[in-house]
Amino acid sequence: MKMTNFEKYTKMRNLSNSEYKRSCEKLKSKLDKIIKHKLTEKLDNKNYEAVFAYLEKKFPNINLRSVNIYLCDSEFLESLGFLGIGGFYERINSTIIIPRKETQSKINEFEICAKLSIDEVLVHELLHYISDNIGRNNYSIELEEEFAYGNSLDYLKSKGYTNDEIIINNYLPFLYMSELLKLKVKNTKKINEKAKSNAISRGKELISVYSSEKPNNNNDNKDVESFLIFDFI
Repeated sequence: MKMTNFEKYTKMRNLSNSEYKRSCEKLKSKLDKIIKHKLTEKLDNKNYEAVFAYLEKKFPNINLRSVNIYLCDSEFLESLGFLGIGGFYERINSTIIIPRKETQSKINEFEICAKLSIDEVLVHELLHYISDNIGRNNYSIELEEEFAYGNSLDYLKSKGYTNDEIIINNYLPFLYMSELLKLKVKNTKKINEKAKSNAISRGKELISVYSSEKPNNNNDNKDVESFLIFDFI
């Protein structure tokens, strides 16, 4: 069974320096291929002013307009091994890649999948860029994703989504995989149900935290690990 992107990049944290460097070079090579592909085009910020207005109001000191953002062919992404992702942020070159199709592939036979529009992916990945620029890029994957999912909450609510819709269509795939890895057992129907239930509970807790009066909750629990050069949704 193939590893998910979440499992791949969790594994990358444990590589030696030389192995990590080779992995970075390999990923950079794939990024270059994506950018040069005939169906890749640079995203026009003017078409997503609502996204930039939302984030610039929330984080006024961050220059979001300098990020390189590309829309690319979904099938070409998959041919390079980027399976079941809604988009990713590459740290070294401050680049965001977003596939054109708006529904993320299911991540396993239990029909766990996300339903994401391009603007929703863009908000999430720009929040990873923001996280880097406010000095959070050495936080754990869990805290990094909490920051991105949590700070996208008001944007998703502004589109009329209910809390349950946000959890199921946006938060669930990451939280589900996180819970599944914690269980460390064979992925069976029973285990899937437990992981999904735990993930939904965590989604509710996340919404509760970021729906409070505390703006830009950065979570002071500094579970520091070596950073990744990619952040996936």
